[in-house]
Amino acid sequence: MTHFQPFKGYYPTPEKAGDIAIDSYDNYSKEDIRETLQNNNLSFLNIIQKLADTHLADFYIMVRQRLQRFISAEILLRSTKDSYYIYKKTTAARTYIGIIGLSDVRDLTSGLIKLHEQTFTKRVHVLSQYLKEVQLNSEPVALVYEKRAKLSFFISNHANTHLPLLSFNDENKHELWSIDNPTDTSFVNEEINNINYLLVADGHHRIMSSLQHFQDNPQSPYFLSILFDNENISIEPYQKDGKKFTFEEIKTITSQDELLPPKSTWILPKLKTGLVVFDLK
Repeated sequence: MTHFQPFKGYYPTPEKAGDIAIDSYDNYSKEDIRETLQNNNLSFLNIIQKLADTHLADFYIMVRQRLQRFISAEILLRSTKDSYYIYKKTTAARTYIGIIGLSDVRDLTSGLIKLHEQTFTKRVHVLSQYLKEVQLNSEPVALVYEKRAKLSFFISNHANTHLPLLSFNDENKHELWSIDNPTDTSFVNEEINNINYLLVADGHHRIMSSLQHFQDNPQSPYFLSILFDNENISIEPYQKDGKKFTFEEIKTITSQDELLPPKSTWILPKLKTGLVVFDLK
């Protein structure tokens, strides 16, 4: 059985969410970062940016200080109860909906969570050092499970019958709901903890850095994740002429502890950073 639990997360104040949440840090060039920092003092890049001060010995301390300033100014709010979070992304092509919580990295070592691509040791080490010093997950690892009808109905029904914590538009529409009712969180626990296969769709290096962090800090096995069922993802070839894998094909391959060749797939949706934040401290 997998392990998934609610937590008291940080999220953007609703009226400023569109200015705060960012695309994955890796998507920004140095010029993009400079321009964003100059023009938007609410962007999450202001917390995690690594340009001017990356060479300083106290860089990690500065990240924590900038985070605290956002919290003190109520740019980031904290849930008062342990919660799950439903995230819905609506694009021109389709809608994706999944549930955010904390996964247990020991499910990776036990084989319940499966990687489908190789990782680079140097990148894992860099992210692990960042995690060790900053103690922050701000971009969830995306995990995929085979659809469970009751859970899918619950997620869509909750989104349809409750007001979102926040909603904003860029080129897409982003919505976030909290689940903090004990009856509801208990149902989610029961449903997800009975899942026996989770595929890493996005965040291979992040989950491996969490594993490395756990090996050095056995009291800290949890990492931020978002779970999508297999009907709430799109799998495309990474290269234009590459093979278009199905979820079932990838599940068969990874269940045999094999990996796809590097850069085989491009799995959507891609997620926002800073939309839900897990403070390991």
